[in-house]
Amino acid sequence: MSMTSAGMQNRIRRSSAVIVAALLVLTGISCTHSHYYDGLFYEDIARGVVSGLDAIYNDYIAGTPTGYVDILACGPYGGIVHITGTACYDPWTDVQTADLQYDLSDVRVSFTWSSSDLDVDLTLNGVMYEHSSWSHDYSSICYDSRDLWIAGSAERDCERRGVDGITDFRANSTDSRTSADLFGWNVSW
Repeated sequence: MSMTSAGMQNRIRRSSAVIVAALLVLTGISCTHSHYYDGLFYEDIARGVVSGLDAIYNDYIAGTPTGYVDILACGPYGGIVHITGTACYDPWTDVQTADLQYDLSDVRVSFTWSSSDLDVDLTLNGVMYEHSSWSHDYSSICYDSRDLWIAGSAERDCERRGVDGITDFRANSTDSRTSADLFGWNVSW
């Protein structure tokens, strides 16, 4: 059974329509996501700030002799941080404490979490205070800042949102939970 020219054209059109529809569906599947709502966005921004401060502590304070701290250092991905205060270790109680001030000047921090397809890239300016203590069986880390300027973006599941503003920032971390206040939002993870 031979196909006429008109029949062949109809078959090509139908096949083309099916291929185009399949490509549109596949394109949508590669970047499906629900709306990146405000609470989750500010949680991700807080995660970026806290992980950046943790990186600075681990790079410049952890493992150093106890006592007074006065360090001028580079941020994890650029910028300058001036760290002052005290970091102590008591071998009798096995408790470490830190009372530090971080003067942040264009300090760039980044946080990536592959299981949530999350990428946070921020620049921080301002003064952040850390009051913390921990031992082998507990930890309590508190960050506090008035007028912290946060600029950058967070991307989750193919949706990117930007941030550029000044906020009071507070975060409290324990062994099992972190909560933070920023831009009028209270978030936890």
